[in-house]
Amino acid sequence: MLTDEIQLRLKEQDQIFNTEDRGFIEVEHERERTLKVTQAQLKEILPVQAAQNIFDISLNEFGPYNGLDVTRNGKNILLGGKKGHVSVINWKKKDLKTEFHAKQLIRDVKFLQNEKMFAVAQKKYLHIYDSSGIELHCMRDHQEPKLLDFLPYHYLLVSASKLGFVKYLDVSIGQVAAEIKTKRGEPLCMQQNVQNGVICVGHTTGEVTMWTPNMGSTPVVKMLTHPSAPVLSLATSRCGKYMVTTGKDSKFKVWDIRNTFQSVHTYFSPVPAVTSTFSDTGLIGLGFGNEVQVWKNAFAEKQKAPYMKYRLPNKSQVSKALFLPFEDVLGISHASGYSSIIVPGSGEANFDAFEANPFETKKQRQEAEVHNLLQKLQPETISLKVNTIGMIDDAAPDVKAKEQRELEEAQIEKLRKKDRKKNKMRGKAKIGREMGNKTHQVHEAMREKNKLQYQKEYQKTKQEQDMLENDMEFLDKIEDKFDPLESYFIQQNKPSKRQKF
Repeated sequence: MLTDEIQLRLKEQDQIFNTEDRGFIEVEHERERTLKVTQAQLKEILPVQAAQNIFDISLNEFGPYNGLDVTRNGKNILLGGKKGHVSVINWKKKDLKTEFHAKQLIRDVKFLQNEKMFAVAQKKYLHIYDSSGIELHCMRDHQEPKLLDFLPYHYLLVSASKLGFVKYLDVSIGQVAAEIKTKRGEPLCMQQNVQNGVICVGHTTGEVTMWTPNMGSTPVVKMLTHPSAPVLSLATSRCGKYMVTTGKDSKFKVWDIRNTFQSVHTYFSPVPAVTSTFSDTGLIGLGFGNEVQVWKNAFAEKQKAPYMKYRLPNKSQVSKALFLPFEDVLGISHASGYSSIIVPGSGEANFDAFEANPFETKKQRQEAEVHNLLQKLQPETISLKVNTIGMIDDAAPDVKAKEQRELEEAQIEKLRKKDRKKNKMRGKAKIGREMGNKTHQVHEAMREKNKLQYQKEYQKTKQEQDMLENDMEFLDKIEDKFDPLESYFIQQNKPSKRQKF
């Protein structure tokens, strides 16, 4: 009787809390492999609603689709074709929301705070569009953008350009919050650490650098991940503890980025992986050639084989792979369009409606946008160690004043350099003009030098004059107080040195 009552209470609690848990594929025998499970087999086993998540969108005309992004609530996906095709799709309802042709080369796409605005990295500049496909802004400060990312808590759109710059754009006020010169050439991949907002960038030198907007051109962390090959892709886990990198040496490595920044495990792939992604539950997705692999517990212990794999139809080459939030779905953009596959256990079963609500209404979305703007964090709060936020700075007041003064001087110097824009004219770059410019620069330098020397001499002369004036004032005061009769009587009454007492 007692056990029956306990079971009834547990059932009631389950109905109240409605707690769901992730479910992976489990084999019955040791010789069975989850790797051999195909999407066709899953489609037969799964319920109709879940089986509808396995589909392909054929887009052969404007591929390859290098740009792929999903909203934070996982309802909409954004596709960007290299030849200019952009589309926003509600993938659950199979509803095409927006579609247009930019008529330019597209390198990357990114949603902003929600599906109502998104950024497109086009051939020359960064463009921002609304949900109807209307161009809102053309950011000419972001030249030749290649990679995009968005920090939702800071409202910062981060772009990495082919020129080697990483720029932070505050989309709430439309101003550039920071501009960083990486000094490492064209970046190959970029990903944010969701836990602390630090931007990780992969380079052709095999390095991965981590950047914050308040450190200038100095990375907070510099890691040599692939010594003999460029870094092709990287991804960070949701908890911010692990990072995956893939290189042109056909290796993919799992890194501990908490304190040690050391490699945990190293795996090999048949060909170099061009894309990598982390799911909310810690699964790792890799894409190379026409194949996508999913690894389970790859950072906990060394795995012998992947959890699942999938080959794209028509041998289409993978461009980008991305796990969709709150769903057991992996989205893949490739040369022939977009494919969606089921990966059991990849989605987080429980969600926070105040963070990202997959069932939000129009009014809830509007209210959430207002709340996020009011709670927006400043770029200065981005730090490698999250625990430093809220701590007391115990530095001396003079040290703080010196740091503030140096920061202000650096900002003033930066503004001066920005104002010195050259007025270049076509056909005027002749040797005579260049020599004249050099001579003018030499004369300007000599004038500056003579000006400084004249200022020093002038200050020295002025100091001597001030000293002479002070002496004259002192003598005038003495003359005013001097009485000749009094001094005569003093001398008459003064005893002689030879007088004996």
